[in-house]
Amino acid sequence: MKVKIIFLFVFITTLVFGESAIDFFNKGKESFFYEKYEDAIFYFKKALEINPNYIEPNLELARLYFDIENYDYSYNYITKALKLAPLNDELIIFSADIDTKLKKYDIAEKKYKNILNKNPLNIKAYNGLANLYLLTERKILAKKSLEEILKSEPTNFTAISLLARYYEPLDKAKSEKYYVMNVENNSLNPESYFLYSVFCFKNNNISKAIDNVNIAIKIKDTLKYQKYYGKYTLFLNQGDLALKIFKELLQKSDINYLNYYHLGYAYYLISDFNNAKTALTKSLGLREDDEVTSYFLNQILINKFNVDDETRKLRSESYYKKALKAKQESYFDLYIFNLKESIRIYPKNVLARLELAEYYKSQNLNERYIKELKIALKYTDDVNLKDKLEIEQNLISYRLGDDWGIEQYDIKEDSFNIPLFVVTEINNLHYNFGKIYGRVLVAGSYEKQKFEFTIMDEKEYSTPEKMQAAKEKKSPFYMDLYVKDMANSIDVVLQLKNAGNNSTIKEYKTFQIGNDRLILSANTLLRRIDTDMPFKAHIIKISNDKALINAGRRAGINLKDNFLIITNQSYNIEMARPNFIYNNEDIKGYGMIVKLDENIAELKFKDNDYFKDIDVDDIIIYKK
Repeated sequence: MKVKIIFLFVFITTLVFGESAIDFFNKGKESFFYEKYEDAIFYFKKALEINPNYIEPNLELARLYFDIENYDYSYNYITKALKLAPLNDELIIFSADIDTKLKKYDIAEKKYKNILNKNPLNIKAYNGLANLYLLTERKILAKKSLEEILKSEPTNFTAISLLARYYEPLDKAKSEKYYVMNVENNSLNPESYFLYSVFCFKNNNISKAIDNVNIAIKIKDTLKYQKYYGKYTLFLNQGDLALKIFKELLQKSDINYLNYYHLGYAYYLISDFNNAKTALTKSLGLREDDEVTSYFLNQILINKFNVDDETRKLRSESYYKKALKAKQESYFDLYIFNLKESIRIYPKNVLARLELAEYYKSQNLNERYIKELKIALKYTDDVNLKDKLEIEQNLISYRLGDDWGIEQYDIKEDSFNIPLFVVTEINNLHYNFGKIYGRVLVAGSYEKQKFEFTIMDEKEYSTPEKMQAAKEKKSPFYMDLYVKDMANSIDVVLQLKNAGNNSTIKEYKTFQIGNDRLILSANTLLRRIDTDMPFKAHIIKISNDKALINAGRRAGINLKDNFLIITNQSYNIEMARPNFIYNNEDIKGYGMIVKLDENIAELKFKDNDYFKDIDVDDIIIYKK
């Protein structure tokens, strides 16, 4: 009788409450195995709704988000799992793996070492620590750790993979030997072919990269391997094949915003711009904060659609609202970028132009203020704006250009036109992310007086070709851009190169997480570069003991700044610093700024014994 009562209770409970936490967990595991990630997330969360103290769904959610490179979410769930089982070595090691991805290197290292103190033979902890050493440039320690692992496990897959990665920058042949070793030792493991495929791609052996990723797909047809195959076809400009691949991926996961991004890129390659716009719009519908997709869509709209296209108007309005929000929250960089992007997308956006005009006025750039008012007036019949323009023009009581008979914004500044070369990184979430990031840097550099970038992305350039490109642009520098695009962060390295001898003058690094990471990181880098770039201007007019130079307030010049005047000729750059090399014979005189405007400044010669030899076009640099 007792057994019947228990059975009746279970039956009624199932009817009333539906499936158990274990049932949902098992469904989640099955969905995860078949890469139905949205279903898996749903089932694991349902299991946790029923039983919040259930460790396994937390761990599986952490693994799932780790696999799709959403490390913030992965961290949240592994933290919950650890609260329930704080002494579980497997959880601690996995949490250290996540910390490593999030660049919490000190925390991760401490966790790995704690595990190894308890169990010196824990191979997972050893591999995790070796990977961390590689990422933090402690290569000797990494190699030592990996060799220790291989002494006890000569065919350990992870250790061999990490050793192959260790040798990549040092010895390509030796690195390849280890990748091949993993393939031979693990011929049924698709990951061994995949990793070798990526190595081949990085080393310009595209056909071998495709062969190996296809072997991986034959062994196990996963979304990851198909995605890489699709990205290889995009690299080869095989738009039709890429379309086929990403359409098939979308049939398996139609809420993956990255698949829509890559589908849009494939349409772009075959010049189907309407479908490219549709696919990218769908991608943004799934993740509206994706800056890469936004910027790529903007580029297509600007270059391939009529200025009055409705999508252009709507996106322009959206960026204008973002700009006002950023202004209200005192995010200056975002305010300016979004305002200019609004105008770039739809130049007829009068409200955005008036806002930009007011910004120029606040910066004491009165002629740029007037210029924006004039452009805004072209697109509106607002009588009040016309009256305002007349009043504001009359308020500008003095222009330095009037004294010298020139229009200052007709004068070109002496900025360096620096070639920017993008190093292809196939592991980035978005295909061609480096080129898109490069274009963000180019757009930001337009406002700089000392330099501007020209992106060189038509092909892969050799070092001699890079040096020649800089020579053709009369630039003493060129730059290499390395950028990694992750789920919620980017890692950027810019190398400033001496175009004369290919030496690295300086390396700029930045890491940015969260929203607006492209713009914030780009502006950080541009400010650092602008600080280091040598100032250079030249004399455009001379009158008695004064000269007019083609740089002003926008270049950061202040009244009473002192300058050196040197002969107009080409000057080499110092090996380790971006400074001009000149000698006493090159010096013609000295001067101090006595009048200043936006784009020009008046210089008074300080040494009467020198100034008679000074000529138009002589070069102006800061006095050391």
